[in-house]
Amino acid sequence: LGACECLPKKTLSVDSIASSIEDTFVRGMHAKCPGCNASIQRSDACTYIQCNVRIEDKPCNTLFCYFCEKSIEFLPGSTWKSEHNENWKTRKDRCPLFLSSHPLLDNQPDEQQTAYFHYFKTLRLLKQLRTDFLQRNMESIPEGYCEAEWKSHLIEVWNDAMRRSNSF
Repeated sequence: LGACECLPKKTLSVDSIASSIEDTFVRGMHAKCPGCNASIQRSDACTYIQCNVRIEDKPCNTLFCYFCEKSIEFLPGSTWKSEHNENWKTRKDRCPLFLSSHPLLDNQPDEQQTAYFHYFKTLRLLKQLRTDFLQRNMESIPEGYCEAEWKSHLIEVWNDAMRRSNSF
């Protein structure tokens, strides 16, 4: 996007948006430990992860859900049960204990479940990033634009940023 008279004085940085999109692709392939913020990649069938990143020579040991990246605690006396996964099929605020239990992944071979999970997670994160981008930039419409024109311009900027980050 070059500078022209029709654009507002404060233009959006396509490179900055493309960088956010690239970060989202990376984030979709990992989970962030809520204890130490390290990027962790799943290597097991269970959605529980215990972070073993060492911080100042001590393991982090935060137990969290790979699905939603929230800390979890086991129920008293259990080495695997948590309220976090209880009734997950009927409650949207719960996560499955195993990726193979999720309806989008249950028919996939074990070795492909994680890849599909990362694919769907990345799509969800990109959708949220796009929604946030549009909402944030629709809060104040620059002078000289009607709402529909500005939204169309924002979508053009988003699409240009997606094309730039597509080489990632």
